[in-house]
Amino acid sequence: TKSRLSLLNTVAFPYLTMFLNDDEMHELTLKKIDSVGDNGEAFDLLDEILSSLEPSKEYLYKQRLKRKMQREAMR
Repeated sequence: TKSRLSLLNTVAFPYLTMFLNDDEMHELTLKKIDSVGDNGEAFDLLDEILSSLEPSKEYLYKQRLKRKMQREAMR
């Protein structure tokens, strides 16, 4: 569980805080913290959030690519 939390803190949260205020972050954390595992599931959650905000396709693609590369680097 410790590695799961450190993964969340170092990778997921900086992305999330760019888009969500503190209340939303807290609620999301409570909902998702149990279901987020290793191996990039946190990233899938970020994809959900990003697409629900409907940014441009190009931006989404760049974000996914960036996270994919980070995921590879962590292995």
